[in-house]
Amino acid sequence: MRLPNEYEVLPVRRGRHDALACASVVGGIVAVVAAYLLGVVSRRGRGLDERVLRAMERWGAAVERPVHALIAYGAPLVVVIGLVVLATGALRRGDRATALRVVALVVVPELITQLLKLALPRPGGGVNTLPSGHVTAIAAFVVVLVASARRPARAAALGAVAVGASALAVMIVSWHRPSDIVAAGGVVAACFGAAHLVGRRLRPTSDAGA
Repeated sequence: MRLPNEYEVLPVRRGRHDALACASVVGGIVAVVAAYLLGVVSRRGRGLDERVLRAMERWGAAVERPVHALIAYGAPLVVVIGLVVLATGALRRGDRATALRVVALVVVPELITQLLKLALPRPGGGVNTLPSGHVTAIAAFVVVLVASARRPARAAALGAVAVGASALAVMIVSWHRPSDIVAAGGVVAACFGAAHLVGRRLRPTSDAGA
């Protein structure tokens, strides 16, 4: 698997790339802001968020231990190994730019997520868990895989299952609330849209009409 040679990170035809990238950036930012305002700042929203979390804890109580091991150790290991494989493959082809993009497209969203956790206060003095770092990393890696897959539709379907499972897992083990998961998706969407727009700016003008 490999990313396209150009600065294309969304698996769609070029004619719609810019519009989709802009929508991805705006939609991602809106998702993060809405998740924070409705799930953290709003007292009623916090209550609903908490009730959903407790319901998920009860629902998954019987499998909490194996789920914890999977999301705490298995998922990060898969992401790291996957990044190493993709980046190494690009380096073997002499494509350093693609290797760098593969790593950056997962690391940058994760860094933004961790900065948001530190910057956004939680009413009542509690620890802010928004966005979910685990879901951010897994979702970003899935998008990279979809962009590099020979059969993106099949990869997207499998990736959606993986992201959904990770979202359920972080709630079952009481790490994250639904708003944290929504915000993680927003961060990934905004970052990938921004990456495409920046890439279009950086691409040599001779490629513009290609």
